[in-house]
Amino acid sequence: MKIAIISDTHDNVYVIKKFISSIKKQGIKDVIHAGDICAPITLKLFKGINLYFVLGNNDGDVIKLKEIAHDYNFHFLGRLGELIYNKNTRTLSILEQNIIGQGDIKINRSKENVKKNNEKGKELNHDEHAININDNSNNKEINGKDNSKDNNGKDAKLDTVYFAIYHGDNMAILFSLIYSGFYDYVICGHTHKAEERLFRVSLKDINQESEEEKGRVRVKKVRLLNPGGFYPKQEDQDYYYIVVDVDNQKIERIKL
Repeated sequence: MKIAIISDTHDNVYVIKKFISSIKKQGIKDVIHAGDICAPITLKLFKGINLYFVLGNNDGDVIKLKEIAHDYNFHFLGRLGELIYNKNTRTLSILEQNIIGQGDIKINRSKENVKKNNEKGKELNHDEHAININDNSNNKEINGKDNSKDNNGKDAKLDTVYFAIYHGDNMAILFSLIYSGFYDYVICGHTHKAEERLFRVSLKDINQESEEEKGRVRVKKVRLLNPGGFYPKQEDQDYYYIVVDVDNQKIERIKL
């Protein structure tokens, strides 16, 4: 199954229409939008698409966005959404939401085994923080096994794949989603700059029965995807969107 990912469409009707035409040619029906739709009326352009979207910092008319979502059978996820893909049934659905709130965002995916950020309080951008994570030697499996790989050294294929969708305007929330170790993909936007990062998060297993197994550390792969934006064009600016082939764990960046 292929899922198209976009963000920050900012009322750019011409590019939105090009995007919809492109995904229809590929037979893609599921779209994730990471926010900043802006004028609610542009949502109507997605008619016939199985659209999941969150709010961005420029999405002010929430009531109208919800009304159109209801009328067109879109999936309104609030400020933060969770999706789950089942590889056996090949279905994408909304995870039971314990974290969604129109006001303050509460992340209650509490995990005592979350990898802690050693640079708390330091203001970091996406690139700087991601580099620090990928260069961290603690990301290696302590007991000699990388559980993100199967016995043949290939990427392990899970029956379920978890997505977090958040606009990305609060860095603390964004990196909390990554560090939770709960999600396979964290989808964001906001920066208008395309970005694909692979994070390896070290997690300590505290749920096993034996003391030996409780201390075992495994590596969780988390992919951060930002498709960039459709913000009104500037000189030499190109527009892209991302396609995730969930079954085969392939990511493709497509130019419009």
